[in-house]
Amino acid sequence: MLNIFRHISPFALKALTVVAVTTVIAVGRAMAVTPAVASIASAAGLEIDDKKEVQRLIKLYNESDNYLLRLKALEHLADVYFGYPEERDYLMKLYKLACDKRDGDNEYRAVAISQLCRYYYNIDNMDSVLVWANKADEVELTPEVYSRYFDIMYFQSSGYLGQGNTEKALGLAMKLQNEAQRLHSEDGEVTCYELLGDVYMKTKIYDRAIDAYFCGFQLLDKRGKRATYRFQLLTQILECCNEWNNFDNYDFYLREMEMIFVEGGIGKSTGGLYDRCLKLYYAYALLNSVKKNDTQQADNYFARLRSFKTIDDWFVEDRVKRTFVEYYLARKDYDKAYELLGELDKSSLESHQAKLYAKGDILNCMGRYEESAYCFYQAYDSLQSEFNQTSLSEFVQFQDICHDQFETRVRKEYEAELQRKRSYFTLFGLVLLLIFVALFAYHVRRTRRLNARLRRVEVRLRDEENKLLQRQDALKVTLQRHMNNSRLKTLFLSNMSHEIRTPLNAIVGFSGLLVQNAEEGNVHHEYARIVEENSASLMVLINNILDLGRLDANRVTFKWDISDLMLIINNSLNAYGNDNVKKIVESPSESIMFVCDEMRLTKVFNNLYSNAFRFTKEGYVKTVVSIDGRTLRIRVEDTGIGVPPEKVHIVFERFEKVDTFSPGSGLGMPICKELITRMGGNIYIDTEYTGGFAVVVELPYIKNKISEAESTEE
Repeated sequence: MLNIFRHISPFALKALTVVAVTTVIAVGRAMAVTPAVASIASAAGLEIDDKKEVQRLIKLYNESDNYLLRLKALEHLADVYFGYPEERDYLMKLYKLACDKRDGDNEYRAVAISQLCRYYYNIDNMDSVLVWANKADEVELTPEVYSRYFDIMYFQSSGYLGQGNTEKALGLAMKLQNEAQRLHSEDGEVTCYELLGDVYMKTKIYDRAIDAYFCGFQLLDKRGKRATYRFQLLTQILECCNEWNNFDNYDFYLREMEMIFVEGGIGKSTGGLYDRCLKLYYAYALLNSVKKNDTQQADNYFARLRSFKTIDDWFVEDRVKRTFVEYYLARKDYDKAYELLGELDKSSLESHQAKLYAKGDILNCMGRYEESAYCFYQAYDSLQSEFNQTSLSEFVQFQDICHDQFETRVRKEYEAELQRKRSYFTLFGLVLLLIFVALFAYHVRRTRRLNARLRRVEVRLRDEENKLLQRQDALKVTLQRHMNNSRLKTLFLSNMSHEIRTPLNAIVGFSGLLVQNAEEGNVHHEYARIVEENSASLMVLINNILDLGRLDANRVTFKWDISDLMLIINNSLNAYGNDNVKKIVESPSESIMFVCDEMRLTKVFNNLYSNAFRFTKEGYVKTVVSIDGRTLRIRVEDTGIGVPPEKVHIVFERFEKVDTFSPGSGLGMPICKELITRMGGNIYIDTEYTGGFAVVVELPYIKNKISEAESTEE
């Protein structure tokens, strides 16, 4: 209690404390749980004075067809008007909108209910708190709303405590504890610690109340979240220290409160919430300085508090006024203390009887003894009936509970003594018999379960075995079909190599003769040239198809020999080109000898250079050769049209073309990949090159010839 009661008799002080503690519980959670306004304001780009943003949100709510956007707009508007009547209006709209749809929005519904409970709690309207808290059944318990659900339950329990119904508050606390354990919710554990602290505070066990509140604070502090909730728990701890008149650890709790501001948990961007919390912090700091007779520090905090504007929060203003009373009393300015004490309204933490006693104490210090005696008499007369009806009835209830617990303990001790007097051997034999029966029953039951499980497993295994056999038969049929298809494919390719290439060679040969014999500029010469070019293209296409067929059938034999890589590159490069495209070759040496299949590698570079010069109208085609340990790396890049990033993956796919209107069969790059892979190398596209198209070929750098069993191609 405040130091203004230091001259009251012990009996009167005890009676006064009972009533005062009852009222303290009702406001112990004035710092209600709410999302950090700093994060909300930061996310939405809002501040309270920013009227344009408020108007934008109101317009968004009124005109938007998006259901979620309207919900978010209402939530942000409620946060902007935190602590003002407009907050309640927007929360009511948020709740109604969240319930409009058939399924509704569970998370926003929980937000609206918890925030409305907090709003009515802050204005000390317990009936409305209980009305909204009873709507918790409308919230579906999902991990996203655990925190909100426990907040609502806390407000309901606090409402019961505010009405003096400790039994219901304890019952709800036990229910919440079971829910927190079942849901593995740390928020639920914090809420249970807070409720336990409230009950201890109501029963004046302040040391245990502080321990309970601090356990909840430590759980929140580990996660570094919910700064407003941590600030609220510290507020309740400081109130307990004040009621207990114990200021030993007051500095520690004040430093923890200060760290919340230092870490930015409650910053200036939170608007009114920041001023509210900072004003509370200065009030407790002033009270601590007064208790420690630190006059200079007390004057400093007093000046800071006087610079604050009045806040629409009765708990904050009440705490400040009561702290000012302590400050004036410490300075022996009894006139101001008496005047300020009269300004405390009915919602003050100080009850009517407490204020009468306080006035009597101050009047006594002022020498106005008759008025002081009259105030003491009024307070005593008003307090006596309430004390008899509340405190004494609660005392009798606790006495009955203690008596029942004592009788139960004595009865158990007496029964335990009787059991110890029984025959030790008889009891021991009975225990052994029970253990044997239990083990036998367990063994029988376990054996039956294992047998039943074994039978089920056997049935399942037989079913799986039958299914596997059926799948095996199906796979055999499929494999046989594929083998037949492969044989037919091989036979077809073999026939194609003889039946198609022979007439095609004749067409190519005779079309060449026609071109040579026809006069240039003559229409017959042009027709013959077209026939020759298309015949050559058809020959290339057929050769590519036949090569892929032989590769798929594994009928291609590589002839390994020592060859000059630079000679292969230069021969292939000289077969292509035009006057507008420059040829560039960079190599660490003019001759690089290594083991490869020269014919197959020549085919790879022919395909690469054919593509490069076909799609490059001007610029250059660069070939860069490098040796990295046992790897030869050949990079071919051009300044052509390149390949779009979304089509890079189809470059090595058969019959796939980047540009469907460009000439070509789409088989050159797949053949290159197959040949390079068979030669133990790798080929890939450099996707980071943006100047055109770049392909990289990597081959094993083997200098000595490898012995092999050569065979002829079929």
